[in-house]
Amino acid sequence: MMDVTGKSFPKLMRELIFEPLGMTHSTFEEPLPKNLWSSAASEIEVQKAYTGQSNKIISSALAHQMLDYQSKQIYGLGLALGERSHVRRFWSSGANAGYKCQFDAYTEGGQGVAIMTNGDSGLSLIGEIRRAVAQEYGWSDIRPQEHPFTKIDPPELQKYTGVYLFAGQFRFTITPHGRQVVRAVQPVWRGTSGAADRVSD
Repeated sequence: MMDVTGKSFPKLMRELIFEPLGMTHSTFEEPLPKNLWSSAASEIEVQKAYTGQSNKIISSALAHQMLDYQSKQIYGLGLALGERSHVRRFWSSGANAGYKCQFDAYTEGGQGVAIMTNGDSGLSLIGEIRRAVAQEYGWSDIRPQEHPFTKIDPPELQKYTGVYLFAGQFRFTITPHGRQVVRAVQPVWRGTSGAADRVSD
């Protein structure tokens, strides 16, 4: 299309996609990083379409198809989904050098949160903000869970050391440290079940 029209990719996207849909805050233009930049308001249109409140960007039928589990993994079509045992939640995250963001929204109740940061360490901050918002609004699948402390003898602790994959998104390395264990977390960004599976000792 660029060859036929003689127009740049950002201009084509603006004329053919963003302007007809009223997405005035979305762009591929540089000097911004070479990815799609959008706004929280545009993301919420998917939520509205799912409940039949809007067809500005997509139809309700397409929204239902997008937010249906496509396999045993946690993904729909283009969006990640929360665990099946809770109210349907869809989310997506984005990352560029110096910018990190994530949004979560529920198909019922019209609730959600979009967090945008302007730092390379933004994902850690996003996690804290998400948990705080979830605690405030009672989102049981995101809010922090409290567990009682249990004393475990050092030999028993050895049984829990190893590398675990949690929800297909984070790799936990558990190592012994005296009478305690230490956890290191590394994101891997792929989806499986919501359980933590040991992948190596």
